[in-house]
Amino acid sequence: MAIAEDTPDPSVFVRFPLKDDPRTSFLVWTTTPWTLPANVALAVNPAVIYAKVERTTADGQKEYLILARDLVEKVLEGEQYKIVGDYKGVELKGWKYKPLFTFMPLEKPAHRVVLGGFVTTEDAPELCIRRLRSAPKICRWRWKTTCRC
Repeated sequence: MAIAEDTPDPSVFVRFPLKDDPRTSFLVWTTTPWTLPANVALAVNPAVIYAKVERTTADGQKEYLILARDLVEKVLEGEQYKIVGDYKGVELKGWKYKPLFTFMPLEKPAHRVVLGGFVTTEDAPELCIRRLRSAPKICRWRWKTTCRC
């Protein structure tokens, strides 16, 4: 079945707060938000540089976001922010984050960062990190990546 060119894109940005620092979140862009309940890992490219950005929320609180450094300006266009740190993707391996949903029982450790060479910043030039989110119960090839933690 073909999809019309003018079909709306259901893409969304999602914050995944770090387990040990809830004021800091991975900022993830996904074109498949319906897979978020099955999320068990975030994949990052080991060679990409990720920035930790400080910004002020609408209610005046400081928050910290981690996203691809090359895309910070485009994603946060028009906002006040400050880059407060940089990480190579490989440094993020194993970092744990809080799950968005907890109603699905898990058989293995989950909700951590894994490395994936398939993650690019070029595939989504207008937004953020493509395929940063992994939902292996939905996509078998992503499950293989997730198991290499």
